[in-house]
Amino acid sequence: MIERHFGKCPPVRGVQNEVKQVLSNLISNAADAVDIGGTIIVTLRCVEAGGRTTVNMLIEDDGPGVADEHKERIFEPFFTTKQDVGTGLGLWVSREIVERHGGSIELAEREDGSRGAAFSVMFETIPENG
Repeated sequence: MIERHFGKCPPVRGVQNEVKQVLSNLISNAADAVDIGGTIIVTLRCVEAGGRTTVNMLIEDDGPGVADEHKERIFEPFFTTKQDVGTGLGLWVSREIVERHGGSIELAEREDGSRGAAFSVMFETIPENG
Protein backbone atom coordinates (compact mmCIF):
# COMPACT_ATOMS: atom_id res chain seq x y z
CA MET A 1 0.00 0.00 0.00
CA ILE A 2 1.22 3.50 -0.77
CA GLU A 3 0.14 6.34 1.50
CA ARG A 4 0.44 9.87 0.16
CA HIS A 5 0.77 12.95 2.32
CA PHE A 6 1.11 15.93 0.01
CA GLY A 7 1.31 19.43 1.36
CA LYS A 8 0.88 22.53 -0.76
CA CYS A 9 4.27 23.18 -2.32
CA PRO A 10 5.53 25.69 -4.88
CA PRO A 11 7.12 24.31 -8.05
CA VAL A 12 10.75 23.25 -8.12
CA ARG A 13 13.22 23.99 -10.88
CA GLY A 14 14.26 20.88 -12.73
CA VAL A 15 13.84 18.51 -15.61
CA GLN A 16 10.47 16.88 -15.01
CA ASN A 17 11.39 13.41 -16.30
CA GLU A 18 14.57 13.35 -14.23
CA VAL A 19 12.72 14.26 -11.04
CA LYS A 20 10.19 11.54 -11.89
CA GLN A 21 13.09 9.10 -12.31
CA VAL A 22 14.29 9.85 -8.78
CA LEU A 23 10.80 9.26 -7.36
CA SER A 24 10.44 6.08 -9.42
CA ASN A 25 13.80 4.72 -8.23
CA LEU A 26 13.01 5.39 -4.58
CA ILE A 27 9.50 3.91 -4.74
CA SER A 28 10.81 0.87 -6.65
CA ASN A 29 13.44 0.26 -3.97
CA ALA A 30 10.83 0.63 -1.24
CA ALA A 31 8.50 -1.79 -3.03
CA ASP A 32 11.32 -4.34 -3.25
CA ALA A 33 11.99 -3.95 0.48
CA VAL A 34 8.50 -4.34 1.93
CA ASP A 35 6.71 -7.61 2.52
CA ILE A 36 3.33 -8.34 0.94
CA GLY A 37 0.92 -5.97 2.66
CA GLY A 38 3.74 -3.58 3.57
CA THR A 39 3.44 0.18 3.49
CA ILE A 40 5.27 2.88 1.57
CA ILE A 41 4.69 6.49 2.61
CA VAL A 42 5.41 9.39 0.24
CA THR A 43 5.36 12.81 1.88
CA LEU A 44 5.82 16.18 0.17
CA ARG A 45 6.14 19.33 2.20
CA CYS A 46 7.42 22.85 1.87
CA VAL A 47 10.25 23.77 4.25
CA GLU A 48 11.31 27.35 4.92
CA ALA A 49 14.63 27.95 6.64
CA GLY A 50 17.35 30.56 6.44
CA GLY A 51 15.43 32.72 3.99
CA ARG A 52 15.05 29.98 1.39
CA THR A 53 12.27 27.62 0.53
CA THR A 54 12.76 23.97 -0.36
CA VAL A 55 10.45 21.09 -1.10
CA ASN A 56 11.16 17.95 0.91
CA MET A 57 10.16 14.62 -0.61
CA LEU A 58 10.32 11.81 1.94
CA ILE A 59 9.89 8.18 0.89
CA GLU A 60 9.56 5.73 3.78
CA ASP A 61 8.95 1.99 3.88
CA ASP A 62 8.35 -0.57 6.62
CA GLY A 63 10.81 -3.11 5.25
CA PRO A 64 13.92 -4.26 7.12
CA GLY A 65 15.78 -0.98 6.65
CA VAL A 66 19.36 -0.49 5.51
CA ALA A 67 21.91 -2.57 7.40
CA ASP A 68 24.53 -0.52 9.22
CA GLU A 69 27.33 -2.08 7.19
CA HIS A 70 25.70 -0.88 3.96
CA LYS A 71 24.84 2.70 4.90
CA GLU A 72 28.16 4.16 3.73
CA ARG A 73 27.95 2.44 0.33
CA ILE A 74 24.32 2.70 -0.81
CA PHE A 75 24.97 5.61 -3.18
CA GLU A 76 27.98 3.93 -4.82
CA PRO A 77 27.52 2.79 -8.43
CA PHE A 78 26.88 -0.95 -8.84
CA PHE A 79 26.41 -1.51 -5.08
CA THR A 80 23.38 -3.68 -4.42
CA THR A 81 22.11 -6.00 -1.73
CA LYS A 82 19.44 -7.48 -3.98
CA GLN A 83 19.85 -11.02 -5.27
CA ASP A 84 19.44 -11.41 -9.03
CA VAL A 85 17.56 -8.10 -9.38
CA GLY A 86 18.70 -4.66 -10.45
CA THR A 87 22.06 -3.17 -11.31
CA GLY A 88 22.95 -1.20 -8.21
CA LEU A 89 22.64 2.04 -10.14
CA GLY A 90 19.28 3.41 -8.95
CA LEU A 91 20.45 5.33 -5.89
CA TRP A 92 23.63 6.46 -7.60
CA VAL A 93 21.66 7.82 -10.57
CA SER A 94 19.14 9.41 -8.20
CA ARG A 95 21.90 11.21 -6.29
CA GLU A 96 23.48 12.42 -9.53
CA ILE A 97 20.13 13.82 -10.72
CA VAL A 98 19.28 15.47 -7.41
CA GLU A 99 22.70 17.08 -7.02
CA ARG A 100 22.68 18.29 -10.64
CA HIS A 101 19.41 20.06 -9.76
CA GLY A 102 21.06 21.73 -6.74
CA GLY A 103 19.28 19.49 -4.24
CA SER A 104 20.29 16.83 -1.75
CA ILE A 105 19.36 13.23 -1.03
CA GLU A 106 20.13 11.25 2.09
CA LEU A 107 19.21 8.16 3.99
CA ALA A 108 17.11 9.33 6.93
CA GLU A 109 15.35 7.89 9.95
CA ARG A 110 11.65 7.13 9.63
CA GLU A 111 9.59 9.94 11.09
CA ASP A 112 7.76 7.67 13.52
CA GLY A 113 10.99 5.94 14.57
CA SER A 114 9.85 2.51 13.40
CA ARG A 115 11.94 0.06 11.39
CA GLY A 116 12.37 0.50 7.68
CA ALA A 117 14.17 2.87 5.37
CA ALA A 118 13.55 6.52 4.64
CA PHE A 119 15.08 8.69 1.96
CA SER A 120 14.83 12.46 2.14
CA VAL A 121 15.18 14.51 -1.04
CA MET A 122 15.34 18.30 -1.02
CA PHE A 123 14.84 20.55 -4.04
CA GLU A 124 14.94 24.35 -4.06
CA THR A 125 11.77 26.02 -5.23
CA ILE A 126 11.44 28.46 -8.10
CA PRO A 127 11.49 32.00 -6.66
CA GLU A 128 8.19 33.85 -7.03
CA ASN A 129 9.82 36.45 -9.27
CA GLY A 130 10.95 33.63 -11.62
